[in-house]
Amino acid sequence: MEKYERTLSETYKVSVRIVLEFDEQSLLLGTGALVPSYFVKILSYNNQLQVYRFPNNASVSNKNWEDYLETDTYLIIEGCVEVDSN
Repeated sequence: MEKYERTLSETYKVSVRIVLEFDEQSLLLGTGALVPSYFVKILSYNNQLQVYRFPNNASVSNKNWEDYLETDTYLIIEGCVEVDSN
């Protein structure tokens, strides 16, 4: 995918945004760290937007990164609010 981004950048100004997606399947480690369920990479260039959403597990091994292009609308909720569960 990085090669694709470099090729795009030869013609366009490319912005890359990385988003970590957490859900009920996210793994909580003994250290207290929460492992994201998905890794999302958003490319924007030439008035175009491409969103790739990769599961954060071994299922992506030996698969083509192009298979993870989102074809449906992908919404990003900005910000984070801490909620006290007590």
